[in-house]
Order: sequence, then C-alpha cells, then structure tokens
Amino acid sequence: MWILRAMIYGFVVLSEPSWAGGLDDAQKCIQESQRGNFDLAIQHCTRAIESGQLSDADRAITFNNRGNTYFGKRDYTRAIQDYDQAIRVKPDYPEAFNNRGYVYYHKKDYDRAIQSYDQAIRLNPKYAKAFNNRGGAYDEKRQYDQALADYEAAARIDPKVARYRSIGLSSFYLGRMEKSAEAMAKAVAAAPQDMYAVVWRYLAQAKSSGPQTAARELANDAVKLKEHKWPMAVIDFYLGKSDEKALYETANSPDAKKNQEQLCEANFYAAEAKLLSGDSKGAIPLLRAANKNCPPTSVEAHGAGAELKRLRQK
Repeated sequence: MWILRAMIYGFVVLSEPSWAGGLDDAQKCIQESQRGNFDLAIQHCTRAIESGQLSDADRAITFNNRGNTYFGKRDYTRAIQDYDQAIRVKPDYPEAFNNRGYVYYHKKDYDRAIQSYDQAIRLNPKYAKAFNNRGGAYDEKRQYDQALADYEAAARIDPKVARYRSIGLSSFYLGRMEKSAEAMAKAVAAAPQDMYAVVWRYLAQAKSSGPQTAARELANDAVKLKEHKWPMAVIDFYLGKSDEKALYETANSPDAKKNQEQLCEANFYAAEAKLLSGDSKGAIPLLRAANKNCPPTSVEAHGAGAELKRLRQK
C-alpha cells in the first residue's frame, strides 16, 4: 500500500466531462484502493470501464488505476494486462508505461521493465520517476554506469525525487568513493535515521578520506540515531566499541529468515573492515560468502560482487 501512496505508481484523477455514473465509480475505485479495499476498488473500476460512459482518456486512466490496484494485491499478471489495455486506448500514456515497467521489475524481468521505462521516458523526457525506476532495473542487471546516469538525470530534472542513497550505492559499486561519500552524506542529511545510509557513508568516506575522518563523521551520525536495532551492531563495530565476534553474535536471531540475512550482512561488513585494514586475503572468503548467501537484490550482495571484481576474484 505504501507504494501506491508514495506515488511510485500514482493514481490519476479523471477529467470532468465523463458521464456521472461511470465517473463516480472510477473515483470510488481510487478512494477504495487508497484505503486498502482492493477487491471493492476493482469492482468500481470494472463497472466504470464497462459503463460505456467514459471518454477514451478516462477509460485509459481507469485501466491504469485498476492495474495499480491489482499490483496492490500482488496480482502482477492482471496488473500488466490492465496497463496494456490503458496503452492500447491511449498510446501516448507515459504513466501506464512506467507502471507496467515497475510490475516487470517486481517480476524480476528487468529487460522488459527497462523497455517500458524507455517508452515512458520517450513520451516524457522530464519523467524523473521513470528515470529513477529504470535506474533500479539497471542496478539489478549490475549495469551500474547506466543506473547512475539515470539516478543523476532524475535528480537534475526534479531534486525532490533525487535518490541520493541510490546514487551513493551505484557510485560505490563503480569504485567512485569520493562521489559515493558525497551522495551518502546527502542521503543521511535527508534521512538521519537511515542506519544503512549511515553505514555506507562511513564505508565510502573511509575509502576516499581515510578511516579516521570517516569514524569522526560516523560517531556524529550515530549520536543522532534513535533506534539501536540491527545494523547498529555494525556501527558499534566500526567505531571500535565491539569486535568481530560480538558483531556475529549480535547478528544471530531466533527468526530463521532474519538470522540468515543478518549473518550474510555481517560477512560483508566484516569483510569491509578487513579491506580497510589492508587484509584483502582475509576479506575474500567473507565477500564470497556474502555474494553467495545474501539476497541477490541486497546492497550487500551488490557490494560484495563489486569488491570481488576489484580484487579480481570470483
């Protein structure tokens, strides 16, 4: 539901000239979907579409909005069908192309996602959100140069939607540490409670300006944190408040899924500490473990793969 409200998709308000009955159902579709009443929303959208009272433009918008609702239900097949219908009715509809791309992204069909984003951007070269979304797809394909270019394009078009954390991460994967540190500083300024942004700012700054300078900034960022859950243990480890053994002990969790995720993250962050100390030999097996065991879409898997590539390791 947060995806809909955050306007990664974004419902589109209909124009006024449509007949009242169809328009009323179309508006109720939006309202009920925003409340999380997806089945009721779909009923309203379907009635609006089948009413014969909507203009072509409003019918395309209603197909798009019903597609958003199917996405909320994680019914990706029907969501794509509705976006396709919206595009058939209105071929110059960039939002429908963008939304279809985002569903393909969730299906991990990154090539089709990029194709849809390409079409959205062709129709609207100032569509900042489509640039950001295409950047995410390029990231998952490990095409970090293209991802970074898209994130930066979005930031130039509309600074309000700039993804500084994504810019920082893609720059890190590419080995551009000074640029990564600058972007991560902006990410932390925008979201001071984002502990992962704090951690990655430290890593990029340590590699570009040295561990001592980075540790001072990390200490300043850590003081502002209100939560002390994971990955706070990583921050304490980098600040010298705990050792590697304590890091792994804290990573352990009775929840099996969380345990696996946190241990794989511990491998990556412990490996980074070894790299910063010059112990690349000790870092390599930990990086390999993180690359293998972390979810492929996780920043730690991306980071581990990038570090192994820099070390000319598999």
